[in-house]
Amino acid sequence: MVDLPRRITDKDHVIAEKLKGLWIQKQKEMDLTQAEAAQELNITQSAFSQMLNCKVAIPTEMILKIAMLFSESPTRIDKDFYKRFDIKSNKRLKEYLAIEIAKLSASDQADLMETANVRTNKRKGTG
Repeated sequence: MVDLPRRITDKDHVIAEKLKGLWIQKQKEMDLTQAEAAQELNITQSAFSQMLNCKVAIPTEMILKIAMLFSESPTRIDKDFYKRFDIKSNKRLKEYLAIEIAKLSASDQADLMETANVRTNKRKGTG
């Protein structure tokens, strides 16, 4: 059975507008074309353009990949990004994050963990 594309919602339009704004900024900063960004994301330039213009909804994993490409939080694209799933029970996301973290140097991994610990402590009121 083939999955049909889902209907584009108002929220999808908001997300696409945020992505488009971020793209305009990062395109200049990173001297990046749509084709180059698409290649980094392992999609076609056409697919990237369709996401920027809200012709298709942007999947959760793609928001994460785009955010990583731009060195931004996924919440810059979708303010409710972390409400999309339960990270503790999402095996695919855990695997993806593990792969991406493994690409980092040992010192960058340590810095990442330190940042995560500081943020966690601030939320708990212990930092």
